[in-house]
Amino acid sequence: MDEYQLTLKGFNHGYMLATENPNFLKELLDSIRDVKSPYRVGLVKGMEVAHGKDRGKNKGMSF
Repeated sequence: MDEYQLTLKGFNHGYMLATENPNFLKELLDSIRDVKSPYRVGLVKGMEVAHGKDRGKNKGMSF
C-alpha cells in the first residue's frame, strides 16, 4: 500500500472507532509510536472529523 492508501484506511478506521469505540481508538493510537505514520495521521484526522473538531477549518479533506 502506498502512503495515500494507508492514510485513507486510517481515516476510515479512525472515524468508525471514534463513533463506536473511543477507548479502543485511544489504545490503538498509543500503540503506533511513529507520529508521522500515514495510518496514524489518518486515524487522528478521522477521529477529529467524527467529533466535529475539523468543521469550519477545511472545506475538503487534506492530509
